[in-house]
Amino acid sequence: MLIHQETAKSVVINRNISVSTSYLKRRWSKRLMLWQQQVRVDASELLRFLTEQEINRLFLPSKDIHRMPSRNSLTQQQIYWEQQINSALPILEIPSDYPRSPVQSFIRAKESVESNEDFCLKFDKFCQDENFTIFTTLLAAFKVLLLRYTGQKDIIVGSLSADSLRSKEGANPERFINPVVLRTNLTEELTARELCQEIGNKVEEAAQNRDYPFEKLVVANGQNLTRAPIFQVMLVLCDVPFCLSQTPICEENLAQQEHSALCDLVVLVSKKEEKLIISCEYNAKLFESASIRRILGHLQTLLENFTINPDQCISTLPLLTEPERHQLLVEWNNTTKEYPIDKCIHQLFEEQVERSPNAIAVVFEDKQLTYREL
Repeated sequence: MLIHQETAKSVVINRNISVSTSYLKRRWSKRLMLWQQQVRVDASELLRFLTEQEINRLFLPSKDIHRMPSRNSLTQQQIYWEQQINSALPILEIPSDYPRSPVQSFIRAKESVESNEDFCLKFDKFCQDENFTIFTTLLAAFKVLLLRYTGQKDIIVGSLSADSLRSKEGANPERFINPVVLRTNLTEELTARELCQEIGNKVEEAAQNRDYPFEKLVVANGQNLTRAPIFQVMLVLCDVPFCLSQTPICEENLAQQEHSALCDLVVLVSKKEEKLIISCEYNAKLFESASIRRILGHLQTLLENFTINPDQCISTLPLLTEPERHQLLVEWNNTTKEYPIDKCIHQLFEEQVERSPNAIAVVFEDKQLTYREL
């Protein structure tokens, strides 16, 4: 009987424990849900009152914080841009496959190349070790490429800011997408590292003045009916915040920009699965796809050499890809030829005279002689 009583007590205790446990679960589950809701509300309220700079400190890597400069006043920005474009603006003469039309004419096309993971790691490490942003290094290499293609030292490349601000009557300033001018005078004696430092300063200046409307600069400088005004090429870093735009830029942003559609070349760089994707939207009425692929290959080669030897002068950095180098040094240099072993050189020369007596045989300065004259 005692055993049965103890068993009964045990059953009652176990049942009470079970009931208490389920009660606690229900009670704490409700509290947990309320706590999670409260956290979400508090987080949204926190973000509402945080300044833009404070948000950057929370969510951007520490090495990029100093790359987000404060804005100048609109008057200061106007003065800055007037100084930047006060002299005659250079027109970038990139060699094209087809002649340029007397009026603007466009057919847009696109080519892309993809770097391997090993290069991407080396490139990231170079930027971190040298304290350069990815955009600064890309822009430096792109400008070297344009220097080597055109021979021009005064080069303007455009980019975009997706978080430029403009006043709106009766409301807070609104964000808008604004083209940004990046003008640099290149010196061929500069090393890759020195050029990155110089361009980094230029990008930071432009970021401080990114609110001044680009269309006002266009109006002030007049319109060219055959080319995009102010700059003819662009470089845009996509899908991540960078030094010109804390708001990430996607290709849809680019499609909204009228000026980018007027450019000869628009280079887009993005990072996916630890690989660097470099694309180029171009005017197919000027360039063939093979020429654009060659341009992208040369840009990749320059980026690789930036990371390998940043102390080399930009004028001597290798440009050719490995297949091009092999073609130039091996295939096109394969000049071996079999000659008859039973004839002397003067006999071979006499035979050539008989075959083509009026062909030019010797050239010296402004004089030349045919085989007959020799």
